[in-house]
Amino acid sequence: MALQVFHTRFSEQLLLLLVITSCLASVGTVSETYLTGSTYVQNIEEDTVTPPITPVVVVNCTGVTDKCQSQCSPGERANQVNPLCACCAKEGYCHKENECVTCEKGTYQPNQGQIHCLLCPPGTKGDQAGDTKCTDCPAGHYSNQSGSTECKECKAGSFANSTNSTFCEKCQLGFNQSKPGQGKCLPCEAGYYANLTGSAECKECEAGSFSSGEGTANCTLCKKGWYQPKKGQKACLECREGNYSSSKGSSECKECEPGYFSNKNGSSSCTKCKAGTKSVARGSTSCEPCHNGTYSTGGTGYCTLCPLGTFCDREECEICTDCPGGYETRIYGATKCTECSRGWVKETTSPDLCHPCGTGWYQTQAGQTNCIECKEGFFCPCNYCHPELCPEGASCPPGSSAPVYKHCPKLFDKQGDDCIPTIGFYLTLTGVVIIIAALVAIVIRRRRERASIYSADLTPLRREGQPVYQGL
Repeated sequence: MALQVFHTRFSEQLLLLLVITSCLASVGTVSETYLTGSTYVQNIEEDTVTPPITPVVVVNCTGVTDKCQSQCSPGERANQVNPLCACCAKEGYCHKENECVTCEKGTYQPNQGQIHCLLCPPGTKGDQAGDTKCTDCPAGHYSNQSGSTECKECKAGSFANSTNSTFCEKCQLGFNQSKPGQGKCLPCEAGYYANLTGSAECKECEAGSFSSGEGTANCTLCKKGWYQPKKGQKACLECREGNYSSSKGSSECKECEPGYFSNKNGSSSCTKCKAGTKSVARGSTSCEPCHNGTYSTGGTGYCTLCPLGTFCDREECEICTDCPGGYETRIYGATKCTECSRGWVKETTSPDLCHPCGTGWYQTQAGQTNCIECKEGFFCPCNYCHPELCPEGASCPPGSSAPVYKHCPKLFDKQGDDCIPTIGFYLTLTGVVIIIAALVAIVIRRRRERASIYSADLTPLRREGQPVYQGL
């Protein structure tokens, strides 16, 4: 086929050269025409297709009769290089029918007796030689230049919704087209979205989001109190009682912590248990009251036993009450206070415990706020006993826990609470003085005797007029 085309074109060029040479050598009968080839141009301003203007070719019509009987049919043109067509008096005629040239693919000619073919305009194609009209590109196809022999498919993500299209449009937001050559885009199904133009496919909404209708460009985040654990969903789910979600776009709900509760669906937060109540388990839907003897300050998963010195005699205590003066509790979780025992007291309302009365003090009744001091002349053998009268011969000052008996030493006689010296005391005292005086006299006499002996021993050694040497 290629060899045949080459041979035809070579023959036409050789014939043209011979004609030009013949015309230069001849004078007389000459016919002028435009050389019409197979290449055409498009006039952009007027949007018309015209053949190019080639240099004037002088065809030698010598010996060529003007017996042109065949008018070129639609889809053909008269070959102006061939004298058997170019020398015809009427344009678009040839001597014989088979001397007309068939319009090539991409061109057409709707009229008969023409000397050129027209380019198929954009939006059409000429896929057959000898076309009398071009074929419109079907929906989903386009041609964007003149002389197209085929229409191109719109790519995935684009479409052409009418025939005779010169371009394809991108799918709009929320739409997609996965196949090429389509006349429309399809809306994204619920649960899917397309946030870019020209999408070939829709994307699944992520967990925590949804799209409820078709043609969605963006998914909507689940609102607070709602969640969605799966992708590609068209609705969110409410958090159940005992659960919550505090932010948008949650893929799961969280359980309420101990000390908190949620008693309705779709909660964005849990409610703190009020003082005097508790919720032990996670995911609680309500709070329980604290029992007698316990309390809570709120927001806890447990109730606390009342400490020593306090009590709670009802449910839902927010705080335990201090026992009043004269009362106490010595166990944790008390529901009432007990009286201080005899001999024990507590002065004021407080969580303090009762304490015993000190030595010399007493309290014979229970539930008292103060101890009583034993009066003078009485003694208190225990802190819960009644005072007893001080016995004769004993002393009982205030605050005595026992009588004090006073005994006089020898040589003294007791008179009342005092001890008086007897005659024997004075005699004894006189004897002691005499003995001490005698001893002192003896000591003095002995010292004098020693002094006189020492002086007598030194007398012979002295001579009158001579010095006395002592020592070395």
